[in-house]
Amino acid sequence: MVALVTACKKDPAAPAPTPQPSPPTTQPLGPHGFIRVINGLAMEPTMYQLRNDSVQLSIKTKKYGRSLGAGSTSQYYPIEVGATTADVNLKPASESAYQWMPTNLTIEENKRYSLLVYNTQSFTQTRLLREEAMPAPVVGKAQLRLINAASEYALVHIEEPGGDFQVDVDWGEIRAYMPVAARTYNLVTVRTNAAVQQQITQRVTLAPGKTYTLVLRGAFHPDHPREQAALLLVEDE
Repeated sequence: MVALVTACKKDPAAPAPTPQPSPPTTQPLGPHGFIRVINGLAMEPTMYQLRNDSVQLSIKTKKYGRSLGAGSTSQYYPIEVGATTADVNLKPASESAYQWMPTNLTIEENKRYSLLVYNTQSFTQTRLLREEAMPAPVVGKAQLRLINAASEYALVHIEEPGGDFQVDVDWGEIRAYMPVAARTYNLVTVRTNAAVQQQITQRVTLAPGKTYTLVLRGAFHPDHPREQAALLLVEDE
């Protein structure tokens, strides 16, 4: 048997093959936790304060997500463990550049955190919430906690008239999760430490098996209609 071997002669006019770039390599993320932003800002801009609408989260100069509008919540972002500084950037009312508010935090492995941005009178502040383990689901119910982040000293009573949902929340208080019937509520929030009754009414829908945080933001004061108090419903994960 004779083996036939063929050889190809190189064409000198043929262009040299273009070297292909190596595929990009991504640095694997080491031990990490998770953080999200809850934008509870409510005050309108003036020439003396920051424009309290959108915020931008950055950590070690890296931006996370897009600009987050007032009354919105971001997804959770993975952050490497250890001590770090989270910058929440806000746009001034009279300028185009963002101003920033640093928040020192320590991220633990596999832990979840919420960075709440809110107003206290004319000041913008942040509050870091370390999320505990999610409560066990209850058949036919949702889990709900409440945070009073009103921009003024307001003690509130939240209820559904004619229903069985009633709770008092002090200013700055974070109420623990509680199981409630999964349905739509017409909630009335009344400020209980005002000389004249001040209240808001808002519809909130809770789905069975879900876990939520209900944040009170803004002001009840009648002289500040642009800062009107409102409830922000956040679905927890």
